[in-house]
Amino acid sequence: MINTDEAGSGNTSQRSDEEDFVKVEDLPLQMSVLCEEELCKRISEEQQNNNLTVEILNGNKEEITGLVGNAQALKEPETIGAQSA
Repeated sequence: MINTDEAGSGNTSQRSDEEDFVKVEDLPLQMSVLCEEELCKRISEEQQNNNLTVEILNGNKEEITGLVGNAQALKEPETIGAQSA
């Protein structure tokens, strides 16, 4: 049995480790950078979304009714004609 290694690293495990490294060529030419104002705006939007999610999960019905309406005011849809099953 003849084992022929590729040129480069001495053993197989070292080669696989080298393949896991990020190479400079793999990086984008320019990183996306937000200005401070845009970053603060996104943080504020995310906090509002998180607060709304917490309110929904906790079942705070006083504030949620303003968002979804009054469940007691909903009516059954009117049926027009006979529906076949």
